[in-house]
Amino acid sequence: MTTKIDQAHDDDTIDLNALFGTLLDHKWLIVAITGVFFAAGLLYTLLATPIYQATAVVQVEQKTPSLPGLTDLTQSLGTTASQAVTEIALITSRLVIGQAVNDLRLDIQTQPWRLPVVGDYLSRGHDPGDLGAPRFGLNRYGWGGEVLDIFKLDLPETLLGKKLELRTGERGQYSLYDDKGNRLLEGAVGALVHGRGVTMQVKRLTANPGTRFDVVEQTPLTTIGHLQTDVVALEQGTDSGIIGLTYNNADPVLAQQVLAHITTAYVRQNVERNSAEAASQLQFVRDQLPKVRQDLDKAQDAMNKFQTQTHSVDLSMQTKGLLDQIVA
Repeated sequence: MTTKIDQAHDDDTIDLNALFGTLLDHKWLIVAITGVFFAAGLLYTLLATPIYQATAVVQVEQKTPSLPGLTDLTQSLGTTASQAVTEIALITSRLVIGQAVNDLRLDIQTQPWRLPVVGDYLSRGHDPGDLGAPRFGLNRYGWGGEVLDIFKLDLPETLLGKKLELRTGERGQYSLYDDKGNRLLEGAVGALVHGRGVTMQVKRLTANPGTRFDVVEQTPLTTIGHLQTDVVALEQGTDSGIIGLTYNNADPVLAQQVLAHITTAYVRQNVERNSAEAASQLQFVRDQLPKVRQDLDKAQDAMNKFQTQTHSVDLSMQTKGLLDQIVA
């Protein structure tokens, strides 16, 4: 019995010498695997597209209850709710997000072609408008600084959501092709052109001749839905009335513009809502004023008749008369 227990104990014991021996026997394999993963991580860090985060803060003003003591009563009943929850729903509503989509034309997405794998890395360091020279004789790819600003784009329903191709030419000329390679139209910067049911006007085009762009127009509802998911609105703290907004995008300027337009649209609709509510209340008062004045006149006539019939005297008037007599 004792021998079996000792044998089981020996089987559970880790032999460190044997373990180190195994590691030394396979040291080159371990070094190779570690090096491969290190190189892959380094390449991903260098080649991955950086994502920028824009932030904004909105302060929500607490509304004063219409009846004195109403706040204490609702708190005692446990029926209070943070007003920020309602305002967050308004900020991320279709009305506010849709205004930002319309102002920035986010339903039209443009992207220059990049050299596979290393194209994004090679195109960094160029500001918009500062074009990078073509490399390796590949004129169809963008090498940094390309700008394509489309002012107007009307597509038939069959082309919505599909990837179109825009090819640049000399002196602001361009051609637009559908997803099957069929040419839809040709035009120049600033001109409103039509072709095969497509209407297009390019506001700005900065690119080397021959550069290709991917152009996609989504439906407004699709774009709004995606933006509602990407924009995160959370209350900072408990019942603080401060809402923080965050939005991530590969373009830092666009990320800032999106939040700026969202907050501006939210403030504008909030002011318009309060103004409409105040105007409605004022109109109600104006409508009720003639009726109240008529009721007051009737009440005064009834009081005068009652005083005449009962020969009663207004004490305030009688006191005033006595004082006048004493002064005289």
